[in-house]
Amino acid sequence: MLRKDVNFEKIEEDFKSDIYTMMIALGATENVAIQVIEDNKAKIKGWIEPKGTGTIIPAARVARMLIDDGEILKNGKTKKQ
Repeated sequence: MLRKDVNFEKIEEDFKSDIYTMMIALGATENVAIQVIEDNKAKIKGWIEPKGTGTIIPAARVARMLIDDGEILKNGKTKKQ
């Protein structure tokens, strides 16, 4: 299956759901996970963009990258809160 033949709206929603689940597992609160995903919507979409040429990054890795970027502090809150 070619990348251009995939329903990316469905993939994007599933991907965000997987990222959310992983962020909760890594210690984020529900509200923080939702906010971080919303704040990084364009970045997340870029990782699965049909025009992309690289590999699609697994949701577990994305969650870790967002946390490693300092989006989530040890208390489960974002820097913006």
